[in-house]
Amino acid sequence: MSLQTEISYSVAIRTLGTAGDKYEKLMNSVAALVPKPKEVVVVLPEGYEEPEYQIGCELFVRSQKGMIVQRLEALKYITAENILFCDDDVEFECDFVQKLYEPIRNGYSCSAGPLLEFFPPAGIKYLIASLMGGACVMLHSRDKMYTRILNTGGWSYNRNVKTDEHHILVAESLAWTCFFIKTKVMKLIQFENETWIERNGYAAFDDRVFFYKLCINGYKSCIVSDAVYIHNDAMTSTKSLKREPIYARAFNHYVFWHRFLYNTEKHLVLKLWKRICIEYYILMVKLAGKIKRVPKTTYNATIKGFKEAKEFVKSEDYACLEDVWL
Repeated sequence: MSLQTEISYSVAIRTLGTAGDKYEKLMNSVAALVPKPKEVVVVLPEGYEEPEYQIGCELFVRSQKGMIVQRLEALKYITAENILFCDDDVEFECDFVQKLYEPIRNGYSCSAGPLLEFFPPAGIKYLIASLMGGACVMLHSRDKMYTRILNTGGWSYNRNVKTDEHHILVAESLAWTCFFIKTKVMKLIQFENETWIERNGYAAFDDRVFFYKLCINGYKSCIVSDAVYIHNDAMTSTKSLKREPIYARAFNHYVFWHRFLYNTEKHLVLKLWKRICIEYYILMVKLAGKIKRVPKTTYNATIKGFKEAKEFVKSEDYACLEDVWL
């Protein structure tokens, strides 16, 4: 059996139907894929119009509006063994799925192409992020890893990815702009239990939570270095947001750290170390805000996010959340 005939997959697209020519480029990419997907499920929020541009094989379904809920709604309609999840502003070559499927047939549960533009740019911003422990360049295992989660709840990343060469690199976090995953794993991960991510109107770090939850439950994710795709970034879901992302980033960062790093640590000394790491991170965020003289509303939203996250992890709502271990 050839690789092309072996691949059983569907495409799931989350959209608002407002990405215009970016959506058209995505659909043209989907139409050109080899092999063809079993189905193409397009999830729109209630009240939004279907995109004008269509390729004729889409199944349009409705759900509540949200980065997570729309992806989970698509899952109800998938009948293939694997899913290519896409935002509405990406495009790729016809052999994209073939490249992503290679690690899946060799023990991985999830794969993606590299999206190096999501890494912090070199320069002063990189230095600040590194000092804070939010995002820093990976210093070792660069021949094996793409990203690693830090004890601060931040992440380190591999700047040495060569997209003109073929490598499989392990990832503890990915941009879930576009990724390929086993359908059964997508269901088993029970991401519907992480609804706290969207409680503040913006699902900050939803991708980090998702892929790290896969990781700690033994499901391997990776990037295929030459499975390159273009992210046209329509920004349709954040155009009207102002304060929400700032507050939500602080709130979700702390809750992610507490739920997936602190609570899962059994060793008391390491637990204490992780507590020191998050308090260091929060202190550095405060200092950076003062030094850079960020607007008062931005600074206050960040501090409030951390403060209310600390209150949330002591609440009844948090205690009622399902365990991260499956």
